[in-house]
Amino acid sequence: MTATRSRRPAGLTLVELAIGLVLALVVVLAAHTLHLGVGRSLHTGARKLLAQREATLLATGVSRQARVAAGFRIYELPDRDTPADSGDGLALWDAAGVPLGRLEWSDTLRTLVDSAGSPLTSMKLQEVRFRRDPASAGTVLYRFAVDDEKGGLVHIESAACLRNGAP
Repeated sequence: MTATRSRRPAGLTLVELAIGLVLALVVVLAAHTLHLGVGRSLHTGARKLLAQREATLLATGVSRQARVAAGFRIYELPDRDTPADSGDGLALWDAAGVPLGRLEWSDTLRTLVDSAGSPLTSMKLQEVRFRRDPASAGTVLYRFAVDDEKGGLVHIESAACLRNGAP
């Protein structure tokens, strides 16, 4: 006599189905986490690129205005008439002493503005400081700070040389 084997009915047991669902859930959660991480990384990279572009525009704007000037005065707002060693305002004039314009920190806009009150950049700054270069009377040093979105400040420093005046 031959023994007959009992055959399993076709299909999945409840345990096999539960294991399959748990594995599928793990794969979906891993894919979602990866997607969020890549998205966050791309967003951070785009913000950094925009900040670099805006910082370049700001530095270019200051340099262009300073290049055509023959002289400058640094001052601390709100007193535009008293020269200072370091300040948040910069007055520029030509060789005849005619004012060319001003660059000033705007508390309300949180950026650097020109004489007309127009922002030089759309980037929100934390501070702007101008000072005279002790090694070159015709050079303005300036520093501005931007928020790194992690609670810290990134300080960016540059210089602009007057080409039409001071030695």
